[in-house]
Amino acid sequence: RGARRAGCDTRLNAKRLTSEHNNGFTLSEILIAITIIGVIAAITIPLTIQNYHKNVILVQLKKSYSVLSQAIMVSVKDNGNTDEWTLENNLSTVQGHLEYADKYIAPYLNIIKKAGGVSGWWTCTPNINFPDLYCVSSTSKKSNYAGWVPYILYLQDGTAISVGGWNSKVITVDVNGIKKPNRAGYDVFTFSISNNKLSSPQWSSTDNWSCNTESSHTYNGWTCASRIMNNDWNFPNDYPIKF
Repeated sequence: RGARRAGCDTRLNAKRLTSEHNNGFTLSEILIAITIIGVIAAITIPLTIQNYHKNVILVQLKKSYSVLSQAIMVSVKDNGNTDEWTLENNLSTVQGHLEYADKYIAPYLNIIKKAGGVSGWWTCTPNINFPDLYCVSSTSKKSNYAGWVPYILYLQDGTAISVGGWNSKVITVDVNGIKKPNRAGYDVFTFSISNNKLSSPQWSSTDNWSCNTESSHTYNGWTCASRIMNNDWNFPNDYPIKF
């Protein structure tokens, strides 16, 4: 009887082991599963990284807009209406830009360094005497550079701000400073000072007119910020810059 019982137990254990073995995965099944996971990862990871970069840019852009808006508001209290902010030097000259920035903007920002003060910004000519100056790539695929006013204010949070152009009423913000890609509409955005506040340049025709990868207009990229602001501070679905 004991021998029969032992034999029965042996057969039961063999069936159990066989059943457990049959419930496992074969090598081919494992390889298929790994392939599927790899395909899903290849699709989702780039999108996750892209969304992360976009969110970082939006957070930095909102912060820069808030900081500059506050600075201008305080400057208005000290210096009066922005439409009457004038200097002895012509505001269209490099010297005028410097004086304008130093009087009306710089005192109201937390600046750690100033760089530049040279002419020739539209050609973005490198200058070994001012290594902290750099060019900004255009939004457009059809032109090399959008230009960069040659006087940059570096803030403590890493933001780079330039003041100049359009009678010094234009403020260009590079939300991540000297870090690349330094591209209009990606990490560089343009604002304007008017009616005692900070706004973003707009044109009655369409914002696409100067925030368009196919445009070669001189001011291409200037209205990228307005497209984001008008879309509840988010990138619109047809935003031309890809992250």
